[in-house]
Amino acid sequence: ISHSVNPSLDFKTVMMATSEVKATCFLCTAFDAEVTWLMDSKVIPSSKVKQAANTTHMVSEVTFSSSQWKQLKHITCRAVHKCFSPSEKTVNFAEPAVTAPLVEIRRSLPDLLKRNSAVLECDITQLSSSDLYVTFQANGVDISDRQFVDLPETPGLHSISRRFTVPQKYWKNDTSFTCKVNQGFFMNPTMDLFVGPSEESGPQRLICSGWGFNPQIKWFYESQQRSLSTDEISMNADGRVAVTSQLHIPQTEWKTGKVFTCEVSDKSLNINVRKDISLCSGKIKT
Repeated sequence: ISHSVNPSLDFKTVMMATSEVKATCFLCTAFDAEVTWLMDSKVIPSSKVKQAANTTHMVSEVTFSSSQWKQLKHITCRAVHKCFSPSEKTVNFAEPAVTAPLVEIRRSLPDLLKRNSAVLECDITQLSSSDLYVTFQANGVDISDRQFVDLPETPGLHSISRRFTVPQKYWKNDTSFTCKVNQGFFMNPTMDLFVGPSEESGPQRLICSGWGFNPQIKWFYESQQRSLSTDEISMNADGRVAVTSQLHIPQTEWKTGKVFTCEVSDKSLNINVRKDISLCSGKIKT
């Protein structure tokens, strides 16, 4: 009598360079489970679903246009087998609206009393949790360096203040000063790593996606860097960059249970993040 456990299920999404979004369901099971996709609680026709299976796992995926994806509230992957209880995962896309911050700029009275000094103070309130930077401008042109702010990941809105000493060459009657807040542009890199669908006789695809200001992807096995096979790059309207990389592993090597690592780095911020994955790991270790 053989003993098996309920199939473990992982659910990932990746933005492709063709303005499409692919959602992938990975089931670690030796059984042929029935997979159903639901889009906002409505079943997606099986004709739009692509599935592949072998002796260790099965993969189901569905592709949306970017316009369809933006209208989604939630999407569900549900796996059912007669021997086990149903298993499902849902991704919700409803996000709280990001409110525009309130910005107030003024001259600093204490510094004014010192004479020969023009110091601007910028008070910024109603900030949501997001990376941002502040610049001071004269007649719409930056005259200060970018002052980066990393807000805490806590609920509610935040307030900050920044100061800038105005160079004397800008002390003119026709000069107007502005405090400019730039949100969500220089963000710490984030990533996602999962197993992609592959033919049983072909190599196993590992897919790693990274997001940030200037993310770059590297693959490793036992501290040795591996070459990548494909690399897709796109940019959102706010300047955030998305990178997707695929690593093709021979099935004989993949089935040994070796652990592979994807690293997403951003040299401009001197930050990198890593995740590991192996055959039927179920969990992705950070």
